[in-house]
Amino acid sequence: MIKDYIDNVIIKKIGIPYFDVLVTRENDTIFRYYNNKDGNANGKEKLFMYSCSKVITAVATMMLIENGKLSLDDEVSKYLPCFNDVYLLVDGKKVKPNKAITVKHLLTMSAGFDYNFETEYIKNKFDKNPNSTTLDIINEIVKSPLNFEPGEKFRYSLCHDILGGVIEKVSGQKFSDFVEKNIFKPLGIKTLTFKHDLKDFEPLYYAENKKVVPFTFEEARWANHPSYESGGGGLKGTVEGYSKFLQGLLSGKLLKEETLDIMTQNCVSDFSVKNSYTCVQGKDYGYGLGVRVRKVETDWGLPIGEFGWDGAAGSYALVDRKNKITITIGMHVRNWPDVFINEHLKLVELIYKQFI
Repeated sequence: MIKDYIDNVIIKKIGIPYFDVLVTRENDTIFRYYNNKDGNANGKEKLFMYSCSKVITAVATMMLIENGKLSLDDEVSKYLPCFNDVYLLVDGKKVKPNKAITVKHLLTMSAGFDYNFETEYIKNKFDKNPNSTTLDIINEIVKSPLNFEPGEKFRYSLCHDILGGVIEKVSGQKFSDFVEKNIFKPLGIKTLTFKHDLKDFEPLYYAENKKVVPFTFEEARWANHPSYESGGGGLKGTVEGYSKFLQGLLSGKLLKEETLDIMTQNCVSDFSVKNSYTCVQGKDYGYGLGVRVRKVETDWGLPIGEFGWDGAAGSYALVDRKNKITITIGMHVRNWPDVFINEHLKLVELIYKQFI
């Protein structure tokens, strides 16, 4: 049933060129199927995972908190001095915010930033120094005004990119090296990376006007940059690799249960994002510390507390601690909601009805 749905609806009818889904229960694979429009997929395809990066960045942050090297209440300026200069514009004048931005504000996307990589400051920095680093660009991000007082509300933004810089400062390592040493290597993951990598990727596509068309890697430049490591969107790799990461969360190899409890508590009162960003819509979800959090159980088995996120090319991550299930989905279509909105959850429902 699930295979037929992928082949006949997702690939043939909707026109998704490549699709991969891997489901585990208690760390055993209970379902795996991949296919593409040419029928020659092998399940080892490398993808830009985009915002599925955020779950890994949040976990890396929580590791430092668990180890006593960082606190949710720490002011970010303690690690990134440029945060002493953040400001709001009030009647055209620069005004210092009433609250300092904290690590928790970054994790909950409530720091006041937006998702604009095209500001004059960032563009000028890259123009002058194409090899600008994560910390270089964070210095430019804070030169634009905040959109609201820290902690005032949720806004999907560059907060996790900034967390990558915090992790570098606290750990004394490049962000990619910290993740490799503390997450990927202990789990035996060799097919995920935040480092610059443009070799042997599955072709990338773009959805517009209900059609799927080719999309060049050059147009996805923030995921490809040679020296800027994006904690919010720079992950590259395979569905198998990402599934191992989710299984590491479920098995307790990465974080303690009590840490996951904190991470998956809803932290925002008004949670909304644009369809072009995510499959998470409506009142059923809130947002915890770097992950979506389900607030309403479904009648087919998806429980309160299910968490994860997804990515700009359609990748998707789900962790269900109650049923001990993980689901990883791989796609490679930017702006996928134009053709695929709500389909992730339909597929999850089919999976639960068959296996739960």
